[in-house]
Amino acid sequence: MKKGFKMSLESRMKLSNSKKGKSTTKGYKHTEEARMKMSLAKKGIKTGRKLTEDHKQKMSRRGSVVSEESRLKMSLAKKGKIPAGWYKIQELGNPAWNKGLTSETDDRIKRNVEKGTETRRKLYSEGKLQPWNLGMKIDREMHPNMGHKSKHTPEALAKMKAARKGKSAYWNRGDKSPMWKGGSTPELKKIRKSIEFASWRETVFARDNWTCQKYKIRGGKLHPHHILNFGEYPELRFDVNNGVTLSDKAHIEFHKKYGKSNNTREQLKEFLSNEK
Repeated sequence: MKKGFKMSLESRMKLSNSKKGKSTTKGYKHTEEARMKMSLAKKGIKTGRKLTEDHKQKMSRRGSVVSEESRLKMSLAKKGKIPAGWYKIQELGNPAWNKGLTSETDDRIKRNVEKGTETRRKLYSEGKLQPWNLGMKIDREMHPNMGHKSKHTPEALAKMKAARKGKSAYWNRGDKSPMWKGGSTPELKKIRKSIEFASWRETVFARDNWTCQKYKIRGGKLHPHHILNFGEYPELRFDVNNGVTLSDKAHIEFHKKYGKSNNTREQLKEFLSNEK
């Protein structure tokens, strides 16, 4: 029947008379046994066949191990893809209200930051909030200075406290910081968060089989170390041959020994050849 077609009164009467005395239920009638099972099922009594433990294990994916080859394929397949829902947000034209805003440019952000700081101070003073690392043992090899008492004299500490009094917790950020270098950090962060950097990082890890080349430990917190410095050799930033996989501990040890500038391949070779 075509859409929008209207039946005449005569046709409707014929259809009505043809259906008189006939059952409107489609399909076949259930047997007494089937009706009994349906009745018991509605009462919470299971009458179907029970699955064996072996069958349940086959149906479940729990405990299944994905091979390294499959993991690498899955990782490469997701490279460069935009998260789900991104296009919808762009079509609606409804980005986050605080996108691009900072405490320096917007009073709402500034109030939220100050309010959060005051709330945390109050909770700490009342004992309702504890530091996340309370009671944890410090790894002195990775953090030799953490937890040590200040080397400043009481007079120097008093002067520092007086200088900070009445200032926001973020008063020395940006161009007000003594370590300000002209705003180069945002550009470097943008590069490190790019798809090209992520692809280079995964390629270096895959080549080294996700194993630290210093301690030969596989997995854990790994770092893709640039053999020739990231900032000094921009043309080699995404060169796979300029990268090597190090654990977080080994990476800290390398830069502690050789510094963070003018690094060479000879330094890396010496570092990897030394005993643990």
